[in-house]
Amino acid sequence: MRWNVAQLLKSPIGAMRQYEFGDESSGLHELAVGITGSVRLMRIDVGIFVTAQTKTAVWCTCSRCLVRIVQPVDVMIEEVFYSVVDPSNRARARQREENGFLIDDRHVLDLSEPIRQYGLLQVPMKPLCGPTCAGICAACGVNLNQHLCECPDQHADPRWAGLEEVRTRLGAK
Repeated sequence: MRWNVAQLLKSPIGAMRQYEFGDESSGLHELAVGITGSVRLMRIDVGIFVTAQTKTAVWCTCSRCLVRIVQPVDVMIEEVFYSVVDPSNRARARQREENGFLIDDRHVLDLSEPIRQYGLLQVPMKPLCGPTCAGICAACGVNLNQHLCECPDQHADPRWAGLEEVRTRLGAK
């Protein structure tokens, strides 16, 4: 997910390139698997405007049973990459934004970091291995999806005794 954009930086404003990419050696394999997508690079006055659509799967932990799972993620990126060096005269370009993404001094645009950042934002706050995940037993820690818990029934909190009495009086189970 790296492209040498020296020729595009020498092109007039509005020039575009489009690429498809697949699961390359992106350096993101410990975070995500199967990164595929397409990218459109457009020359603008301060660098290159990148529009990318990617599909990947991010490693997560189920928030109920703590099993490691793969969460599918679709990422849409729209970012400006600022040029560090002017390709026509090799002079240092003025850095327009401190927090923006940069094209390095060899004119290589790398999408790995934006994909990592945008991908992490797309992961649910509490990912689940499945909608019917039973979680783990609070007493013994057994995964209730794999084994039945043999813990004795938990006694209700005595602070709820008044409500329990009302429930039984009404005939609810």
